[in-house]
Amino acid sequence: MPFEQPVGKRTLKEVWRRQVRWAQMRRSTFPFFYAPEILTSGFLPLAAGAFAAIALGLPLGPSAIVMLALWYGAEAFLAHTAEWHLGWRSPFLWVLRDLMIPAIWINGWFGDQFVWRGNRIRVMTGAQKAAGHRLTSVGEPIGCARTWAGSLAGAAPAPLH
Repeated sequence: MPFEQPVGKRTLKEVWRRQVRWAQMRRSTFPFFYAPEILTSGFLPLAAGAFAAIALGLPLGPSAIVMLALWYGAEAFLAHTAEWHLGWRSPFLWVLRDLMIPAIWINGWFGDQFVWRGNRIRVMTGAQKAAGHRLTSVGEPIGCARTWAGSLAGAAPAPLH
């Protein structure tokens, strides 16, 4: 079993920013593999199940409940088997995650900068990477971290372009 990687308690805003930051990095690094990530939520399998239920003349309400139980039950089984955290809130959080996936995916395509540990960072484009730039550029730190980071580095951070 892999070792635990506790990240501590996070607000919804912090979780959102982290997910968008990683989406931007994946899109910048592997756009061909990032494109189909929109299909990773439970929406398409559940929609296909609903379509099948209607086509077979089954009642939609009970069929939807069964499909949700199967989809998220499989995730619960995986979490239990892998000894990941599994609590009473997990199914609700999985649904929330699946509802957030389209918005995170869209932000991953169109965003190119984020704030990480008080620093504005811009994700480089493919052309910039081909020209020899690093994957990211660090901009001016945000807030009180500016003084600390500037004095630590001994120089002003590079501005975003």
